[in-house]
Amino acid sequence: MAREIAHGCTKSGDEILATIQGLRGEEQFTTIRHRGDFDANIPENSLTAFEESYLRCRPGIETDLRRTADNTLVMFHDTHVGKMLEPSYDPLTGQGPNAALSSLTWDQLQQKTLVNITREPQAGEKVPSLDQFLDHYRRVGGQSLLYVEIKNSTNEKAAAQAEIMDAVEQVAAFHRAHPEVGIFDRVVFKFRMSAFPLFPEWAERTRAIPDLPRVPLTQVQVSRQIARDLASDTTIPGHDGPAGLRMEAAVHSWSTHSATTDGVLSVEVTMKDSTGYTETDMRGLSDQLPFPFRGVTYHSPHDDSSAQPGTMASAVDVVHFFDKPLGQFVPVPDWVMFRAPGSFSWDDVLPNVDAGHSRTPVTPMEAFFNNSSQCCYSLRDRVDDHAQLDDDPEQNDQRILLPWLEDIKATVLTADDTDSIDAYFTTRGKKLDAGDHSVSPNRPDPTMNSLIYPGSTRFPSLMKFVTVELAPRGDPRSWFVQGSAVVSEDRPTSQQKAARVVSHDGPAGLMAVYGQATLTVDIAWSWYDSPDVRNDETRTTWVIPEHLSDGRHSFPAQVGTTTVDVHVTLSRRWASATDASIEVVRTDRSSLWGMVCGGSLHTPTDVSRCNWFDQAGSKLLDLPSYRPTEVRPGDVIGISSSHGARPLTVSTALWGRGWNDVPVSMSSSRIDAAGRWDTPLSVPAPGDHGLVDVRYVLRADSYRTPL
Repeated sequence: MAREIAHGCTKSGDEILATIQGLRGEEQFTTIRHRGDFDANIPENSLTAFEESYLRCRPGIETDLRRTADNTLVMFHDTHVGKMLEPSYDPLTGQGPNAALSSLTWDQLQQKTLVNITREPQAGEKVPSLDQFLDHYRRVGGQSLLYVEIKNSTNEKAAAQAEIMDAVEQVAAFHRAHPEVGIFDRVVFKFRMSAFPLFPEWAERTRAIPDLPRVPLTQVQVSRQIARDLASDTTIPGHDGPAGLRMEAAVHSWSTHSATTDGVLSVEVTMKDSTGYTETDMRGLSDQLPFPFRGVTYHSPHDDSSAQPGTMASAVDVVHFFDKPLGQFVPVPDWVMFRAPGSFSWDDVLPNVDAGHSRTPVTPMEAFFNNSSQCCYSLRDRVDDHAQLDDDPEQNDQRILLPWLEDIKATVLTADDTDSIDAYFTTRGKKLDAGDHSVSPNRPDPTMNSLIYPGSTRFPSLMKFVTVELAPRGDPRSWFVQGSAVVSEDRPTSQQKAARVVSHDGPAGLMAVYGQATLTVDIAWSWYDSPDVRNDETRTTWVIPEHLSDGRHSFPAQVGTTTVDVHVTLSRRWASATDASIEVVRTDRSSLWGMVCGGSLHTPTDVSRCNWFDQAGSKLLDLPSYRPTEVRPGDVIGISSSHGARPLTVSTALWGRGWNDVPVSMSSSRIDAAGRWDTPLSVPAPGDHGLVDVRYVLRADSYRTPL
C-alpha cells in the first residue's frame, strides 16, 4: 500500500507541508478531511477511514483525541459511545446503552466494534489508540498531514496543558522509536488557545522534551467561549484593559510566529457571521457562482470596515494582518450523510435534544448529531445572539456559505465534505495545489447527501423574517386600527422583539426568529382626529410553527364590533446584523421628528454631520418634520438603514412636538456591550421640560433569496 500511495499521489508529505507553510495570506484554499473518508459502510475515525484518505491523497485529515478511564489516548469524536459502538442504541430516541467514553477502560473499549450508518457492526473495526493511529500511518506509508484535535476534559488551564503535553510526549515516544517517519513533520497539534495563550510558553514547554526535532506543528483555535476563558486569564501580560484585548493579544502572539521555523501553520477562528464588523455589504445573486450558492444573498464585511474590539471579527483581522492562514470548520449536516435513497425523506421531522436551547424538531437539511450520540441539533441552536457575556452577539451561522468563507479569506477549511469545497474553489480558480491522486482525482460524491454538493438545490436557511400587517374589514374612512406586535421565540434564552403596527402604514417588520415563536398582537381602533385614544383594546396570540411555509398567513381578530385581519408574512433568508429599531423609554412629547445616525468610528461624532453619506456613519432613523411620528413610552420605531452594519457610536438630533417644537435629544455616545448607549441622550429644553429617552436595539435582518 505504501507503494500505491507513493505512486498515486502527486505530492509527498514533505511537499504537502511545504505547500501549507508557504500559503501565508494568499487567497488559495485547501481542505482538511474531518473524521477520515468514512461512508455508508466505513465507520468514521476508523483506521480504514484514515487509510482511505491516504489512498485518496488528502492534503490532511483531522481526528479527535480523547482519553479513556485508564488514560489511554484514543481517536474518537463523541463524548459518548452509543452512536458508534452500540448497535442497540437508538440515536433518535436516546434509548439503549450509551456510556461516556471517559467511563470506559481501554480493555472495555476494545470489546466493542464500530458500527456503520445502518448501525451494523463492521468486523475488525475498533477504536484506535493514538499509538495504533501513528503506527498504522507508518505501515501504510501515509503522506497526509495529521491534524489531531486534543479534546480537553477540563477548561482549567494547568490541567488542559498537562493533557496536551501528554499527547506531545506520546508522539515524541513514537518519534524515538521510528525517527525515519519524521512524524513531527506530519502531526499538527490542534488545541484551544486558552490552554496556551502565548506561543513562547508553548515553545518553551515543548522544547524541554528530549529528542524533539522541532517545535511541533500547530493549528490553534479561538471561539467565543475560548475568548471568554482568555478574558479571565490575568496572566496574559500587559493587558489590564478591556477583557477582549486579552483575546486579541493571544491571537497576536500566535499569528506573528512562522509556519516554517515555529510550526504555526494557521489559526482557526470560529466566526459565524459578519456581525462584528462596523459595515457590511450585501453580496451574492451572481450567475457566476455554482449551485447551491447561486441566487443566495448574504452580508460580508465591507472592504474598509473595521471590527468591533474583542470580537471574533477582530481576531480574524489580526490573523489577516500578519498574513497567517485563517482556519474555519465548515459544518455540513451529518445525520443524512450516506443514507440510502428511500430510507429517509428530506421532509422527515427529527427530534431536537440540544439541551438548554430550542426543542423544536429539525429536518435532515439541518440535522447534526450531538457529540453525546443523540439526534439532533441544528446550527440555529448554537447561535449565541445575546451580548450579556461579551460584546460579540452572533445572528446566524454562515460557515456553510462557501462564498462568505471566500470573502473572509478562510483558506484552511476542515469539513466532512472536502470534495465539494475543492470543486467550488476550483471553479473560482482559487484551489491550492496541495496534492491529489494522479490517476483518479477526487470528485464530489452524490451518495454523501451533502448540502454543498455542486448542483444541489437543497440548502438550509436558518432564520424566518416576520412582518405583520393589520387590515380592518369594512370601510374605515374616519378611523384606523393600530397596535403593537411582539414576537417571542420559544427557547429559554429568548428575548422579545416588538414593532408598532398601524393599518394605514402597511406592514411592520419584526426581528427574525429561529425556531417556533409566539406572536402577540395588541389591537385597538382610533379616530383619525383622536389618535391617542384607543378603543376596544384586545389581545390575540398566534403560534408560528418552526416549519410553517414561507408566504402570507392570516388570522382574524375581533376588536369591538370590527373584525381585523392580521396578516403575517414569513420569509426564510440568510441573516446579518442590522441596526433595527429605536425604543422610546420615556417621553412627554406626543410626536418626534429628526434623525438618528450610527457611526463606524470608535469615538462619538458631531451631531451636525448626521447624513446618508457621512464618512463617520449612516442615517439610521429619519423622521420627517412634515409628518412627525406619534410616540409614547414603550414604542419601538423601525430604522431605515440598509447597510447591514453594526454601529459603534450613535448620534441623535431629535425634536419633540407638543404645543410647540423643542429639541429633546441632541447628543452622541458610544454603544455599550449590551447594544445600548452608555449615556443618556435626553436634553431638557429651556423653559420647557420636553424630553425623550431612546435606546438602540440590535436586530437580525435577513437576506435569503430562495433558489
